[in-house]
Formats: sequence, C-alpha cells, structure tokens
Amino acid sequence: MLYPGHWSEQTGVQAMSRRIAADLPEIRYVLQNLPTVARRLVDEVLEQDGKLPIPDRHAMYRRERRQYQVIGGAAGVVAAALLLGLGAEPAWLGWVVGAASLVALFLGRPKPPVNGARSR
Repeated sequence: MLYPGHWSEQTGVQAMSRRIAADLPEIRYVLQNLPTVARRLVDEVLEQDGKLPIPDRHAMYRRERRQYQVIGGAAGVVAAALLLGLGAEPAWLGWVVGAASLVALFLGRPKPPVNGARSR
C-alpha cells in the first residue's frame, strides 16, 4: 500500500535523480556504443540500395482483389446479420447474402505464395 509520504518519494525530483544516478553506467555504455550501431545501420542501408525488389504487378493486383473480397464479405456478413436479426422479408434473402459473403471471405483469404517464398 502506498502512503502519501512514500508517494512523494517515488515521484519526486529526488527519486528521479536517484534513478538516473543508478542508471548512469548503462546510459554511458549505450552512448559509447551508439556511433558503432548507427554506422552499422547506415552500412546495411547502403548495401541494400541497389537490391530493392521489383514489385510484381500481377501479385499486387491479386492482393488488392483479395482485399476487396474480404471487405465485401465482411460487409455482407454484417448485412446478413441485420437482415436476419431484424426479421426482414423475404427471410431467404438474408441467408443468400450471408452465404455469398462467406464465399467472398473464403476466396479472399490469404494464400501462400506460388514460389514458396514468405512475404513480409
């Protein structure tokens, strides 16, 4: 349990200065190694500069089509739930919309790449 006097010790300036003093060795180590890490990152970026992959337009088209199928399927599921839940007539319309939406969701599911490579 925290008491009012103890609370001021934990959040006050003195407590903050004690925490900084306790962390000084770690802060010093990080600051000493920061130029090395930054240089390594810059070198990695420069190495990859000419190796950027060329986007496959057909794959992008398939991905966008699947995205639209999933969005349409999700909207259809919501519409079917509303139609069935509100008791709209004819009742079979809600079931047809729901079934078509589930098919759209199934067709829009993520598929593994053709060449077996993993995408990010």
